[in-house]
Amino acid sequence: MIQRVQTIYLLMAAVFSGLMFFFPFIEMVDSNQYLLQFNYNGIFRLEPDGNVLLQSALPVTIIISATLVLSLVTIFLYKKRILQMRLCIYNILLLLGTMGLIYYYYSQLIDKLAIGEQAFRPAFIFPLAAAILNFLAFRGIRRDEKLIRSYDRIR
Repeated sequence: MIQRVQTIYLLMAAVFSGLMFFFPFIEMVDSNQYLLQFNYNGIFRLEPDGNVLLQSALPVTIIISATLVLSLVTIFLYKKRILQMRLCIYNILLLLGTMGLIYYYYSQLIDKLAIGEQAFRPAFIFPLAAAILNFLAFRGIRRDEKLIRSYDRIR
């Protein structure tokens, strides 16, 4: 049911989740003037001869993948509105957990290294944007469910 507005919200949430695989969350400069980049699979030091992995972030990768799959699966469950609402809530919790996990890895890095400049990139906000879109989809699904139940009362 692509014509439902909540389907568009869920599709946009999936796009935001997918974009997190392509853009860094945070860029920093350490005391040795190396550029550090935190993306979906870890924190890397960008050196002229190649990138050096400082800390792996496998849980972030897993949660981002789960939110992407969950958004896409939720779209195709349009006949099971109650399940669709539950999956939206679970996805919101996962996305907020993603933001917390990203911040956790960032704070761990700040404790380990002497960080000079730091810049949060737009991808840092993508989980929050996807969570808001999931909430809007939840409201649309709930509105549809109320409409269907009101028709059952009329009969």
